[in-house]
Amino acid sequence: MPSFIPRKGPGGKRVWPAHVRRRGYPAQVRTFDTKAEAEAWAGDIESEIRHGTFVSRTEAETTTLREALCRYQAEIVARKRTKGEDAIIRWWADLPLARCPIASVRGKDIAAAIKTLAACARGGPLRAVMARRQPCAIVFLVGIGGGLWPLGGPRPVS
Repeated sequence: MPSFIPRKGPGGKRVWPAHVRRRGYPAQVRTFDTKAEAEAWAGDIESEIRHGTFVSRTEAETTTLREALCRYQAEIVARKRTKGEDAIIRWWADLPLARCPIASVRGKDIAAAIKTLAACARGGPLRAVMARRQPCAIVFLVGIGGGLWPLGGPRPVS
């Protein structure tokens, strides 16, 4: 059963932390502006636990796209023979989108970034690399490391 105990938040405003604890699952805590939002979130988490579909989203909500790209570059690209993806990974890591948590990245965000990359790459040094390698890093991350990395939560694009 979830618990809701109001407390003072930033600026003295009352906020509602929702705590969901179930045996065999990690404790889930999130803070909301209203009690109704807290109750709805806690109800969703409890329902997922009851139905066996619960996946902790904590790491996906705290890991940014930039951090995941750097990890991909260190763990996957470093083992490849070619280093053509480095420029693309640097480009993706410099986007404002890269500062967002992985859990909040949506398909339309990725599509917009790919269109921007295509426009920037026309006639530039990234053109050949983009045509062959650009999708590799993002496809890998969308699959969240091919199941190797424990980043739970819904996949942003497929």
